[in-house]
Amino acid sequence: MIAIFVAVLLLFAANSVAADAAPPAIVPGKLQEDVINELGEPAGKMRNGKRTIWLYQKGTVEFENDRVIRVNWMSDDAYIKEQARRAHLAEAKRLAEAARSTNQPVIAGKPEPHSAPSLETITARYVRPFIRPVYENVQYYNNIPIVFELSKWPPAMRQAYDVSVEIPVETGQRATTYQTLPYELKKYPDEMLEQTLRCIYMIRDIRGDGKKMNPAALAFYTEGIVLEHTYHLHHEYAHELHFLFYDLFPSKEITAVSGGYRGFEERKSVYYKELWQLGYVSDYAMSNVAEDFAEFCSKLYLQPVVLFTAMKENPKLQEKFIVIRPFLEMVKRRTTGDTTPMDEAYFSKFDRLVWKP
Repeated sequence: MIAIFVAVLLLFAANSVAADAAPPAIVPGKLQEDVINELGEPAGKMRNGKRTIWLYQKGTVEFENDRVIRVNWMSDDAYIKEQARRAHLAEAKRLAEAARSTNQPVIAGKPEPHSAPSLETITARYVRPFIRPVYENVQYYNNIPIVFELSKWPPAMRQAYDVSVEIPVETGQRATTYQTLPYELKKYPDEMLEQTLRCIYMIRDIRGDGKKMNPAALAFYTEGIVLEHTYHLHHEYAHELHFLFYDLFPSKEITAVSGGYRGFEERKSVYYKELWQLGYVSDYAMSNVAEDFAEFCSKLYLQPVVLFTAMKENPKLQEKFIVIRPFLEMVKRRTTGDTTPMDEAYFSKFDRLVWKP
């Protein structure tokens, strides 16, 4: 089943910060141009079937047939408090790490003005101030909860996917699933996962609110990822990295290699060698730049030997790797301090035919 990415920008996750009413002018039925006039251009746009979701700093606006159908938004007060809370947590963690490394107390100074540096100039470590949920009777991968029970999902996830089906306890499938998940997780440095992945939700079938929402997996902004099968991990985790490092994501460069996206139609397949010539690794990668990136990353970690062989015969695939590689290296460097090149040798060791964690 093809993994479908649903971009849901909900900022309630970290400390139960609730989404308040949207700006008064943004109500169901409004046109996209009305939203732009009121809120400006969105930071990003994602598609889910016939729906389009626009991402803003304070929430999302969801459209169907170019008209607003749903808005999730934070009030000014809630947004300011959330930003201040995250900044405080990030600074506290930075000071604690500095103190540990020098064995000396560290006094906070005035923060430097923020700017968005290029990938080449970034040297600072990245620290995501996650506050992970505490669950009883769940399994963990290091500090990352692995959740099987729908009753433990965050409220907004339960509401959006209200007819999902759990993996039953009595069949033993939960134990089997948990045994296979670490096999894929171990392909990433532990510290990188610690700073970029908040929670993993495992499910048998994801279905939502009667609107034919039936993805195989999804990334729920930074709340976590939902997987029907462990092999979807790499696709959804790539979406999380896209979310977290959005300002540095090479969207234009990836799109330039692809030459524009044609959209994805289920059951309409293109011969894989034709896809390779066009610079895609799957039909679904033709949907948009987010899915293109996620599908490429999935192949990098699942079938790197096949992918690198295809790159040698298909220049577009090679171009895409040249664009994506610096982004992944930046994430690894900033979360772990590891500067090991992520070249063919780095990824090829993860191929299922040779990978032994």
